[in-house]
Amino acid sequence: EVQELKSEIQSSSQKAAQQLTEARAAFEEELGARAAECEALRLSVSELEQGLELANLRNGAVIIELRRAENQLAITNAKEAEAAERARRAEHALHEMRVCETSPSDADEEL
Repeated sequence: EVQELKSEIQSSSQKAAQQLTEARAAFEEELGARAAECEALRLSVSELEQGLELANLRNGAVIIELRRAENQLAITNAKEAEAAERARRAEHALHEMRVCETSPSDADEEL
């Protein structure tokens, strides 16, 4: 009877050891799978961060280009205002010249 108990204990111990080995292997496999998932997620996050950085750079370039366009528009508006002022002055001078041409001069009045 003692021999039977020893045999059962030895058999149970061997089964438990085998189950422990299998459980350990399954755990390591699961751990490896989770590590691979984490690495894939890390790479995905890294790609997203790079994409965001690129988008920010592009956005910055767009803002710079917008400011350049605004500055160019301001310069163009100033030049247009200057040209309008010159045209107004030229028109006024032309009007004055016509008035002078049509008005009798002092010399004509003396004759």
